[in-house]
Amino acid sequence: YFFSDGFCEVMLVGISLFFGLPLPVLAAQILWVNFIEHSTPAMALALESDERELLLEKPRKRSTPIFNSLMKVIIFLKGTLTVLMLFALFYYSWKSTGNIVYARTMIFAGLAVFPLFSAWSFKSLHSNIWEKNPFKNRFFNLAMLFSFFMLAIAFYVPFLQEILRTVPLSINDWAILVGLGIINIALIEIIKYFFNNKKLA
Repeated sequence: YFFSDGFCEVMLVGISLFFGLPLPVLAAQILWVNFIEHSTPAMALALESDERELLLEKPRKRSTPIFNSLMKVIIFLKGTLTVLMLFALFYYSWKSTGNIVYARTMIFAGLAVFPLFSAWSFKSLHSNIWEKNPFKNRFFNLAMLFSFFMLAIAFYVPFLQEILRTVPLSINDWAILVGLGIINIALIEIIKYFFNNKKLA
């Protein structure tokens, strides 16, 4: 979860610098995303347990690496797709409006929303999202509500707008972000389905 997010942030900033474009996201916004938005869902994921799934897992050797093939593919493909979507969103938002603050706000929101959506897929790498009870882990659900609430106030509370340099987003903006977030989930679920059915993970 954290590695896929970090990959996106580094690559997005790196690509923008390579092409000589303004930074798509500011340092304060990255800190807000990492410490406010994603930390509580990540801690809640640590409480995600499925006794049946654990019993079906084969014992792993002590020499087995932490990152298996499935994890590596998810980090790379999800990260690459997210970077491409965010970069395209930044460039379009900036060029179509001429408002760099608005464009950065969209990317700030995207960096928060996309991983929050994909966290539902990271609840289990061995089962698809439709095979799990989405309300079983109440800590996770509370953490998600907290993260979305904190994201909203970053855009609609005046003193936070000043600190984070954001502007309010419209319904259409949120619709775009939600749509791209669903694409993120779909990609992870396709990768999991392929690996788990082919027994490659």
